[in-house]
Amino acid sequence: MRAIPHEIKLSIGVGIGLFITLVGLRDAGITVNNDATGIGLGVLTAGPPLIALGGLLVAIVLTARRVKGAILIGIFTATVLGLLFGVLDGPDKIAEIPPSGSFSTIGDALKPSNLADALTWALVPVIFVLFMSDFFDTVGTAVAVSSAGGLLDEQGQPPKLKQLLLVDSVAAAGGGAMGVSSVTTYVESGAGVSEGARTGLASLVTAGLFVLTIFFVPLIAVVAQGVQVGDTTIHPAIAPALIMIGYLMLRLVGDVDWSRPEAGIPAFMVIAGVPLTFSISAGIGFGVLSYVAVMVGTGRARQIHPLMWCLVPLFLAFFASNWLEAHVF
Repeated sequence: MRAIPHEIKLSIGVGIGLFITLVGLRDAGITVNNDATGIGLGVLTAGPPLIALGGLLVAIVLTARRVKGAILIGIFTATVLGLLFGVLDGPDKIAEIPPSGSFSTIGDALKPSNLADALTWALVPVIFVLFMSDFFDTVGTAVAVSSAGGLLDEQGQPPKLKQLLLVDSVAAAGGGAMGVSSVTTYVESGAGVSEGARTGLASLVTAGLFVLTIFFVPLIAVVAQGVQVGDTTIHPAIAPALIMIGYLMLRLVGDVDWSRPEAGIPAFMVIAGVPLTFSISAGIGFGVLSYVAVMVGTGRARQIHPLMWCLVPLFLAFFASNWLEAHVF
């Protein structure tokens, strides 16, 4: 992580910001799939986009007025509008004791039969892709969130980097053992940092609230409720938060030195690559490969950190994983 040039790390945050914005716009129904162009403008007069835009407008105004909790208020506004106009369904109940079947996946991944199925040569490309995705998603998110919070040191490194990566690794492995999707560092943490979270206390409070959500799933599910629009399910109540997080991340673009090709070109490749491929890891790969190409092309190969050279074959294998899976493994 220390070997990656500062401008690439800054651009990762910007690229992730655009990525999250795109997710938010799609969840709002503002952007939709288009057969001709790939992506296009949705029907903004429909119910889901209107309630999302209402929540977004509230979040924008309150953020401009520096009101604490502006993003949360935007989510609440969109949820209330969705309930009032029938876009969202109200909860059948407020709370419930989760049935025993809700925890049936715990330990499934560690069963000998499942481990034997996973530890095969055929799955090496899959495991490699998952590793690259998880690690570089964490790298990008850590830099992006730390930058948004003004926590980077003079070398552009997040604080307590070793502990950060260790906790993320243990969480990812532990989540797999518990049978849930990857437990990793999420860029949505930028919403908390934007409200002043700095010391880790907010993370502990969030963890405690997540424990409570086990019992309040019927109520919480209203906010994250999926709405069917055509053949796509969107989540208009949470879309305003994602779009606003994109704004917070995008502010980092001004710190990139665009006058230097070895900084500007890789940064551009990352910023464009992350949202347009819908993959943080792929965008970082474009940035790493273009950085090495620019440095070699300008006769400065000796200035490239040795670990950056190591990343080149790794990302080439990452991009060629489908070919490797079909012809090698």
